[in-house]
Amino acid sequence: YALFILAAAQLISVTLISKALKEESSSGIGAISWQLVEEDNNDEAKPKLHRHLTLQELSGNPPIGTLYCPSPLLPVYDRVLNDFGLPPRKIPRTIHVSMKSRCVPPDIFEALTTWKDYFPFHSFYFHDDQAVDRLFEMDWTEFPQLHQLMRCVRVKGAMKIDIWRMLIIYTYGGVYTDVDNV
Repeated sequence: YALFILAAAQLISVTLISKALKEESSSGIGAISWQLVEEDNNDEAKPKLHRHLTLQELSGNPPIGTLYCPSPLLPVYDRVLNDFGLPPRKIPRTIHVSMKSRCVPPDIFEALTTWKDYFPFHSFYFHDDQAVDRLFEMDWTEFPQLHQLMRCVRVKGAMKIDIWRMLIIYTYGGVYTDVDNV
């Protein structure tokens, strides 16, 4: 497991350095539209998304008030802000959090609210399992073997989310935190 994560991290790190050297500006992160691209590989019949989805498309945030959660769970919604009027930054004012579902226990809801309160000028994106899968379904030209490597992931939860963390920060920038980290 550790060797797999180390290899994936090294692959992504090398690509990040190459990307940083080639980029002239950091504008437009995550703002490119997407399209469906058919996969040639016989192992995957599902079409892949061609990068980049916007963060709003990726997270799949439902309209506020429309998410039903059984008691005592509480719904979590994204907070999307713009940076207009704020000084530019190399690291976007974006916080990413992931969990199986947008319906969370009260203690997790409180922790997430604390993050939002402490960082009022940051966008907050909650990624449930469907959003995590959407990121992996995209066409990763920078990592052409990613889909093949992901078929080798044995512990889907932990290993998958470890790789997802690197991909979300690589693609959209910002900061990742665990849901219970306050």
